Amino acid sequence: MQTRDTPQGGHGERVLIVDDQETVLLLVHQALEQDGYNVTVAGDPLEALAIAEHEPEYNLLLTDVAMPTLNGAELATRLSSRAPQMKIILMSGNATGPHTTYPGRASFLQKPFTIAELTAKVRKTLDSDSA
Repeated sequence: MQTRDTPQGGHGERVLIVDDQETVLLLVHQALEQDGYNVTVAGDPLEALAIAEHEPEYNLLLTDVAMPTLNGAELATRLSSRAPQMKIILMSGNATGPHTTYPGRASFLQKPFTIAELTAKVRKTLDSDSA
């Protein structure tokens, strides 16, 4: 059995990933699943809302900012009203934009990112005291 010196890796936490770019969605899904998280994916915000209605609470929402129908901040607002303890990471290739309207509540992950940056941000966000 391997142990880690850093507090990384999942412990079965439930993560909902939402991104309209299939390549990003698949890569993030695979990376987090291999790191020990219980991952569900949605290709758009409306699909994510439908999934969240029928699934147990998620520990983390990891969502792209710029998507059709709803942006990531709007999706996060809707989902967190149902699950106030859920942590949120907004992803974007743009350092300014709609995610700035969700201050203090969400972490931000700048695209492009490495798998190491992704897994570190997920672990840090899940371990944070903010909800």
